[in-house]
Amino acid sequence: MKQSATKMGANPLDFIGRTQEPLRVVESEPAQATSVPKTYRLPPEIVEKVADVAYTERCSVSALVTQAIRELVARLEERRGETYPPRPHSKARVPSTL
Repeated sequence: MKQSATKMGANPLDFIGRTQEPLRVVESEPAQATSVPKTYRLPPEIVEKVADVAYTERCSVSALVTQAIRELVARLEERRGETYPPRPHSKARVPSTL
């Protein structure tokens, strides 16, 4: 019985030997590293695109987003000519209910 091809293709290993330059996706953070759970609201089309890229590149969404933010901040700081200073610490806020 012939298997139907999926969007990825019939052979999931077809990506091996691609001539395109692959993305440099950072591996997941080491186990001893800490992370802070944060919630951000994003447009649905961005959420879907990030999930598609993470799936195709075979990495976690968290690793992809972490790398993207690090690269963006590095570019912004390079364009600015210096690193961003730490923001002043303020009193803890009550979360908005809006």
